[in-house]
Parts: sequence; structure tokens; C-alpha cells
Amino acid sequence: MKLMIFDFSQASMSISIPKEHHRFVLGKSGAKLKELEKTTATKITVPNVADSSDKITITGTKEGIEKAVHEIKVTSDEQVFLIIFWKTEVIHYSHVFSN
Repeated sequence: MKLMIFDFSQASMSISIPKEHHRFVLGKSGAKLKELEKTTATKITVPNVADSSDKITITGTKEGIEKAVHEIKVTSDEQVFLIIFWKTEVIHYSHVFSN
């Protein structure tokens, strides 16, 4: 993570989030991103799908950035958990049906 301070009230931070999780940060038609920007008073920039970057940039107050980073990481971590859970369930059910 890299924190850059523009003035006394604004800063910017970039965080690496797996590219395949960006769509979950955005939400349907960008609704989740807009809501997150509104509740944290930040501007969040997610790279275009064609861009190879995995960096999401958040600009705002230190407090707003911290809240946004937390929420983005929670969203990304949920995807990892769901993938692990899904794979575990598939293995479990495969075992049940193979016996």
C-alpha cells in the first residue's frame, strides 16, 4: 500500500486486489462502488477490465480511505472464502456420490 498526501485533508492510497475480485468491488452497474464512495466520502478508481493493473486507488481523508480499504478488503476476502467453501463442498459431495 502506498499513501500519498495531497494536502492536510486529502490523501490517496493504492491497494492490490486480485483482478478477478474487482467486479465484486464494483457491484452491479457500479452500485456497490458508488455506495462505498458515498459512505466513506472517497473517490475510488478501479482499473478498466482491459488494464492489467490490479491496483485500486482511493482518494479522500485518512479516515475515509481507511474505511474504504477495510470494506474493499472484506469484499475481496469474502470471494476467497466463497471459493474455498465452494471447492470444499464440491469435494465433499463428490466423495458422497462416488461411494
